[in-house]
Amino acid sequence: MNNLEKRVKRHFLKRKKIRWHIDYITTNRNFEVEFAILIPSKKRLECYLSKLLSQKLDYVKGFGSTDCKCKSHLYILK
Repeated sequence: MNNLEKRVKRHFLKRKKIRWHIDYITTNRNFEVEFAILIPSKKRLECYLSKLLSQKLDYVKGFGSTDCKCKSHLYILK
């Protein structure tokens, strides 16, 4: 919830210490983050949005959601 911009900017970096699931993807030379949508809020919207997405999209089970009860925080768009 804190430092949202700083945390998201980190995902655009290719060289960084691997800390989270997403780092394995974003440091891959064949992957590039093209844009990010930030939704500043005092409410924790990530899990709410994840629940909605999990009803419509395929997902990578457990990705990025080890600290919550979501099925995933990575969804597959075909």
